[in-house]
Amino acid sequence: MELSLIIQYVIIFLLFVGALYAIFRSFFPGKKKNSAGCGKGCGCSVDMSQK
Repeated sequence: MELSLIIQYVIIFLLFVGALYAIFRSFFPGKKKNSAGCGKGCGCSVDMSQK
């Protein structure tokens, strides 16, 4: 195999891994998110539809 072909495969592999990371990052919430208030399911929020 030529060196240029190996370099091309390495670049394609890195782009593929980067794309997978960008896609699957949205499925796993990061620990840096600072949201105001509680998250869903904590039980401390008042649900106005039940009144």
